[in-house]
Amino acid sequence: MTRLVVSAAVAAVAVALVPGRAFAGPKPTHSIDQICAGMTTLDVMFNPAKHSFLVHYREETTVFDNAGKEQPEFGRWKDVQFARMQKMLYSHVKTKMAQQERVEEEWVAWKDGVGTQRKADGVSVLPYIVPQVYSNTTYATNLSLFIERELEWTSPSEGRDVPYATCLADTYFWTLPRLVVENKTKYSLRPEQELIDGALCHVIEWPGHDTVWVDTRCGFIARKRVFSFDGQSPVAELRNLDLKEVRPNLWLPQEQERRRFHQSAGGKGPAADKAGVKLLDKIRLVTVEFDKLTPEFFAVPMSEDQEIMISDGIRKMEYLRHPAGTDPVAQAYADATARQPRRPRRFWYLMNALVLGTLAAGAMTWWLTRFKSAPATEPAVSRPNSLPAPQDDTPTAR
Repeated sequence: MTRLVVSAAVAAVAVALVPGRAFAGPKPTHSIDQICAGMTTLDVMFNPAKHSFLVHYREETTVFDNAGKEQPEFGRWKDVQFARMQKMLYSHVKTKMAQQERVEEEWVAWKDGVGTQRKADGVSVLPYIVPQVYSNTTYATNLSLFIERELEWTSPSEGRDVPYATCLADTYFWTLPRLVVENKTKYSLRPEQELIDGALCHVIEWPGHDTVWVDTRCGFIARKRVFSFDGQSPVAELRNLDLKEVRPNLWLPQEQERRRFHQSAGGKGPAADKAGVKLLDKIRLVTVEFDKLTPEFFAVPMSEDQEIMISDGIRKMEYLRHPAGTDPVAQAYADATARQPRRPRRFWYLMNALVLGTLAAGAMTWWLTRFKSAPATEPAVSRPNSLPAPQDDTPTAR
C-alpha cells in the first residue's frame, strides 16, 4: 500500500510542477531484461510444478453490437473455481445465460491420465482432458500467465483450429514474460513512465502488436495490456485493477476487465463506432489459495444418494450408478414400470363400448336364430268319438 501511495504522490508532484502541460513521467528505472526477470515472481507462484493453487472468481460478460449498443439478451454470468497441482487439474463452473432461468453446473477433473466431466446427473469418464476446462482460466489469462503448462493435447478435437500449433504450449505464445523474451529485439522501452490507475508504469511495446504497462513497484504486474496482432488495430485490452499484496512481493488484482474489439470487414481496424467494444468481461476475485491442496481434491464429486448415468469412454460402456442401499434389480423394474406408456382414458371407454356392443350383437343373433328354426303350430281339429266303417270298394260279379 505504501508503494501505491508513493507512486501516486510522485505522479501528482510531476503534474503540479508542469502546469498547463500533459503529464511527463519520470525516466524508466528498469531495463527490459530487469522487467522480464521481475515478472517471473508471479509466473513462479502459478507454476503447478512448484506450487498448488485454487482460484475462485466471478465473471460477467456484456455483449455490444457494431453500433456500441448493449445486447443484454446475450449476457452471461459465471462463478468459477480452478485448481492446479502438478499435472492434476480441477474446475467447477456455474453458468447462467441471460435468457435462461436455471443455473448450469459443470465439474471437470484430470488425474492419473483419466478425465472426468459431470453435468447434472451424467458423468463422462474419458482418456483425455476435457477441452472445455481451458475456458475456465480467465483470471490467469488476464495476468498473461501460462498455468496450463505441463499439460499436452490429448483430445482428438484439440488443436484442429490452430494450424500453427503442434502442442498446447504453442497456443500460449502471448504469455508474459515469454513473448517479450522470445522477441526481445522487437520490443522497446518508452522513454518515460506513464500513469495507469494512479500508478507509474514502465511501458514496453512491440509497435503494432503488443503494448504492456508494467508496475515495477507492485511485483512487476501488468496493469494494462493491449494486443494488436494484425499490426494496426487493437484486438483486446486487459486491465488489472485494485492490486493487493497477498504474499511478500506477490500482488494480485481484486478486479479485472477484458475488452475485445469489433474488427472491420477487412480486418484493418475497429468497427466504425464510438466504442468499438464487442465483449466486456468483468472479473472479481473471490479467493486465492496456495499450497493447501491434496491429490484427493482433484475428483468430480458424486453424492452417495444420487442416481447417476456414467458414460465410460475408456471401457466403451455405459451404466447406471444407483444410490447407496438401492437394489439395482428392484430399481430397474420400477423404472421400467414407470416408463410404460399410459393409454388415454377415451381408449378405455372405446374398448368397453366395443366389448358391450359385441356381446349385444351376439345375443341378438342367437335369439333370432332360435326363433326362425322353431316348427309352426297346427290349428286344433274336432274329431268324433267313433269313425264310420270303411266302405268296400271291391267290384261285385254279376
